[in-house]
Amino acid sequence: MKIPFMLLFIAIIILAGCTGIDTGDGTFTPNANYGVSIISFTTESATLLPNEEGLFEVKIKNTGSVKATHVFAELLGLDQSWSRDQREIFPNENECRYTVKGISLLPMDENTGSGGGEYVCTWSYKAPDIPLGEAIFNPIVRVYYNYSTTTVSTLTLVPKEQMKEYIKKGGTLKSDIVTQTKSPIRIALKPKSPIKIYPEGQFEVPLEIKIENIGGGTPCLTVMTCKKAQSGGAIWNRIKLYFDLPRGITNKNCPDGKDVFIPKGRTQTIGCHLLVSENVKVPTQKYIKAYSEYGYFVDKSMRIKVSKGL
Repeated sequence: MKIPFMLLFIAIIILAGCTGIDTGDGTFTPNANYGVSIISFTTESATLLPNEEGLFEVKIKNTGSVKATHVFAELLGLDQSWSRDQREIFPNENECRYTVKGISLLPMDENTGSGGGEYVCTWSYKAPDIPLGEAIFNPIVRVYYNYSTTTVSTLTLVPKEQMKEYIKKGGTLKSDIVTQTKSPIRIALKPKSPIKIYPEGQFEVPLEIKIENIGGGTPCLTVMTCKKAQSGGAIWNRIKLYFDLPRGITNKNCPDGKDVFIPKGRTQTIGCHLLVSENVKVPTQKYIKAYSEYGYFVDKSMRIKVSKGL
């Protein structure tokens, strides 16, 4: 996802020097599930009689700072025993189904403090006819959506002689986060050591890329990739990473435009290198953007009982 230059320039002026966003002290809220969150998953009654109809309802909300697109929902764990013809029972609302384009949910408005877009999806199921006694079921609602993450960080370049001193002392270049989206995937960039100098004057700067899954769900390349791989496998827990680099800095071996695997869907740390060719006269801030567009899904379960007496 590209950020228009003018908007990026304004964001840099306003936010330069910050280390994160929006709890008042410049950091992410601890344990916040940014992205599309399941606010509630309920039914009219926790106990049903055989053949009694039950209405299942999920309420979802965009709790991040990016527009969510192609949002849809599925109810898992009931079709085998509650569907009379063993076919999937779709949501009552056509826009909640994966067979259409899906829902779009606006992000939070950080200027006014207003919440993000909300939506409700429902399913009508008829409880199965069971023998005397009771049966317990644990259905799961799964909500899918497309989202994106953008991080802009500074990298402060210094004159060649000062850079040589950094190399002697094993120092690193200064870096600050300028702005980050509130997204289920968080990307952080951090320059490391040792810095290497080439005879022609270029410097090789190690870069640590930390990718964290903080949304409480599972990422994948696109929302339909998530949907197709119901059993998981290699195509879950992957995103595609991109970089925008300023003039004077080039990518040596960072995974630009490549898939990145996030082990167990939580955190991945990648080491790579940037080449600095610009010979600055005074300390100069450069701005590096890392971003990704991906699919994501979150789950929530409930317990429901079907009971048959004499």
